[in-house]
Amino acid sequence: MVKKSCRRRKRRRKKEKQKEDWEKEEENGKKEEENEKKEEENEKKEKKKKKKKKKKKKKKKKKKKKKNGRKEACKEGKKEIFDLPLFWLSAIGRQ
Repeated sequence: MVKKSCRRRKRRRKKEKQKEDWEKEEENGKKEEENEKKEEENEKKEKKKKKKKKKKKKKKKKKKKKKNGRKEACKEGKKEIFDLPLFWLSAIGRQ
């Protein structure tokens, strides 16, 4: 015959082991949840950084150069127009 006390000890040990296992699982679950929250926060931060970077990448407007030479050439006369470079001649011809 097996003593009752031995049975009781076995039952206690099993219950204690089960409790320990459950506690470990709960701790692991909490840690996993914390890790998931941290990852989500990091992803949100990264998205915000990307949005900020996109805003900074706007194209700059090019400034138009003043073309005083064309007006002066027209005022002075046609004889001096031929002294100007070719691109000025083409621009004057378009007018």
